[in-house]
Amino acid sequence: MSEETRKQSLRVAVDLEEQGHKYYAEQAEKADNPLARSVLEALAAQEIEHRNKVLRLAEGHGLPRDYEDDGPDMEAAVREVFESFSAEEREGWTTENTQVYEHAMELERKSYNLYEELANSSSDEDEKAFFESLMREESMHLESIENVYYFLSSPGTWLSVDESNRWNWMNI
Repeated sequence: MSEETRKQSLRVAVDLEEQGHKYYAEQAEKADNPLARSVLEALAAQEIEHRNKVLRLAEGHGLPRDYEDDGPDMEAAVREVFESFSAEEREGWTTENTQVYEHAMELERKSYNLYEELANSSSDEDEKAFFESLMREESMHLESIENVYYFLSSPGTWLSVDESNRWNWMNI
């Protein structure tokens, strides 16, 4: 990858993270479902963290020192919200708009693919590790969205998902 292509890719990554933040923040404000709202708020905050990390690199300031930190544990945060409601309260939860989750999954896949491309084309091992850490975070974001989406919209589908990709504690 040429240096110019790399710079363009980093700019696209910054833009994707900003779009993700804006989208998640807007959707969190509209969400009536507390589970969906908590996931969207957490994602909005993490997209800003990603943007700042990538922006630092794009502006030539080098890698962020904390890039190996995979960020907050999304599953733990969502589980806390989930378990704060009774089973009866959770029965009334529905997905407000499946398009929100579908678009969110698309955003996370795009970000993952871009970071994968950057990691694969990097000759610098630290930079490669940085992009791989962002790939892991985007993968965790996607997993979070998928779990909430399938739990709210298609409980039967959610139960059929490979157990390694499903938050089994939601099955209480």
